[in-house]
Amino acid sequence: MANATCSVDECARRHIARGLCNMHLKRLDRTGSTDDPRLSLEQRFWLKVDRRGEDECWPWLGNVCRYGYGRLKRGDGSRAYAAAHRVAYATAHGPLPDGAVVDHLCHNADVTCPGRAGCPHRLCCNPAHLDATTIGDNVSRAAVNYRRRL
Repeated sequence: MANATCSVDECARRHIARGLCNMHLKRLDRTGSTDDPRLSLEQRFWLKVDRRGEDECWPWLGNVCRYGYGRLKRGDGSRAYAAAHRVAYATAHGPLPDGAVVDHLCHNADVTCPGRAGCPHRLCCNPAHLDATTIGDNVSRAAVNYRRRL
């Protein structure tokens, strides 16, 4: 059996265990199936969002960058990441206009938020809480919120 191949159709890789090659064996252990699990960016995105009440923040449950924002791999074969809140905005409202950034309105409304990387609103993916704006307006809104906290 040393020269046996994987039992998955059209796979010519060498059999490792349970009749499967290493790739299909790992996939079976990870997902419960040997089928190709490739999902679209949007499908993978929604698997990592805790959708609560309509008016509540929907926290990102996946990977987080050092600045406190959710992120996920683009899935295009590169090592690039997409910001979770930007994917949420684009999914609900369409692509961001050129030069626009996504502002978390839930952060602006919460005067008790400490801000910076510890801000829980950076993980919010509720499209109703996200607004496309310019960088200047985003900074201005944050400054107003900061002054309200003082």
